[in-house]
Amino acid sequence: MAETVKEVGRTIGAAAAAVMATMALFNSFLIDLVPPINRAQLLLGMVSIGATVVLLALSVLIGKRLTGIKRRRHAAASLGMLAITFIAFAAYSSYFQEYVLDYPKASGTEQIIHGELHEKGRSLAEGMTLSEAVRYYGGPGIVVPHEILWSEEATNKVITRLRAFYMLIAVLLTTSLYIVALVVVRLTAADRGH
Repeated sequence: MAETVKEVGRTIGAAAAAVMATMALFNSFLIDLVPPINRAQLLLGMVSIGATVVLLALSVLIGKRLTGIKRRRHAAASLGMLAITFIAFAAYSSYFQEYVLDYPKASGTEQIIHGELHEKGRSLAEGMTLSEAVRYYGGPGIVVPHEILWSEEATNKVITRLRAFYMLIAVLLTTSLYIVALVVVRLTAADRGH
């Protein structure tokens, strides 16, 4: 009975540590990756909760006793996820740079997500940068709602892709880090005889 209570206490402690580590990661590096969309805080919350659930499930799935083969498999899985994360981050950065306009304002810049320019928008913006075209045709308050250069549908497609990239990066990064951390914790506990 006492051993069961200790095991439950260790599991709860590991779960609390996982939740704290996930929240710390989301409140530092990953918050800067959130695309400039409406309800971004909701996206951040959903992804952080999803990542925490994945991490807690992994702590149950990864056994207490890790053989050399299991350690290598977990390390390889973690490295594979980390590699995929870097590839996804490169694609996200390129996509973000292509479809998020830093529009100059009197007090800095405003990030505007835009879709692919429609045919009329391409002809209207010919010979200008996108920022110049937005300014020339009345600014974001006119260009965006009146779909002068791009359509709302095109913008929504971009927003959907940015969300998907963000979710993929966040979950893969937290999962790969957690697998390595869990393996190290389990190995350390095995060395101490727990």
